[in-house]
Amino acid sequence: MTLAEGGDLVFCGHHANQFAEKLVPIAIDFTADPEFEWRGTDLMASQN
Repeated sequence: MTLAEGGDLVFCGHHANQFAEKLVPIAIDFTADPEFEWRGTDLMASQN
């Protein structure tokens, strides 16, 4: 995950989903394993 203020964060799937609502507002981009479904994907799409 790339943050708007700079820098990157790496999360396990469990914590990425647990904190999705808090991560989406500060993230500008993310990359996930193709087999992983991150809750924040839909949240980020709805913000655009």
